[in-house]
Amino acid sequence: MRNAADTRVEFPGTSIGHGDLIHAPAPTSRRSAEPASDVHSPQARRLMLSAAIARLGQVEWVGPAVFAIALVYLLRGRDRLGITLLAGFVLAAVATAASKVAFMGWGIGSATIDFTGISGHAMCSAAIYPVIGASLKWRDDDRARASIALGCAVALSIGLSRIASRAHSPSEVLAGLLLGAAVASVTMRRGGPPPLVLQPLVVGALMLVIATWPSGSEPTPLAHSVLARIALTLSGRTTVYTREDLHRPQPQAARDASDLASAAHTQANADEQEAWKTPDWEPPRRSRLLRVVGRTQSGRVARAGHRSVRRTEKKTESSTNMHPPSHPASGA
Repeated sequence: MRNAADTRVEFPGTSIGHGDLIHAPAPTSRRSAEPASDVHSPQARRLMLSAAIARLGQVEWVGPAVFAIALVYLLRGRDRLGITLLAGFVLAAVATAASKVAFMGWGIGSATIDFTGISGHAMCSAAIYPVIGASLKWRDDDRARASIALGCAVALSIGLSRIASRAHSPSEVLAGLLLGAAVASVTMRRGGPPPLVLQPLVVGALMLVIATWPSGSEPTPLAHSVLARIALTLSGRTTVYTREDLHRPQPQAARDASDLASAAHTQANADEQEAWKTPDWEPPRRSRLLRVVGRTQSGRVARAGHRSVRRTEKKTESSTNMHPPSHPASGA
């Protein structure tokens, strides 16, 4: 049975599937990427639950929610809070997109920690849900304090769902959670405590609608298709790099060429060091300009020496003329 995540999206001159972007499962795992044929099996239920939770972190939903909440803050007179939330979220989104484009277009990643780009779901959820929790309007203070922890728990569950569905590695989810948590922390520290303007029942109903919204197996095909198009345009490639490319062993011919180049470089360094140690080694000839400057300086020194000698001789001659030597008288 073919995985729905491998559905191809045709670009001009290319053929890219969502599974070919950065969500291809790592080859280090022996678990099959094929979903179970029985929709009532435990594996199928886990995948459906992971997909439902992951929808809460889609940028298609979280992006408008961030702008709406920031607008509410601005209307309530909390300009600094709203602007900080918007600016932090936009900067984090740009950093997340840049990391994915860098891998899809140029293969910039790490096979050691299985990193192909920051998880957008984890970043979005960690950036907005703690702020939403702090803005819930409860009747008592105990629930208001617990709502921030509830928002953090929702963000963590979304990140874990991306690992469970094998859409992201733990390192990618951790990077997204840390980046989003930084946005939420800076927002509430610089902007102050958010106003209690959100009704818990309304927020809960909206989250339930989003989680049960009908969607394909891949929660965000549009966002990744746009990033893939940008990566191909900037890099000039016809296909994007995948996680399988990151973990694919280097071909033997490429390894041999790399070894030969390394050996040649090492031998060149050794020859250069040996040349410096050779007794009859002569330094390279100076350039014509240096030779001219050297001759000019030597000529100046020689002329100065001649002038000094002539002055000394003149002084000696003048001293002799003024005081002629006395001759002894001859004897009878």
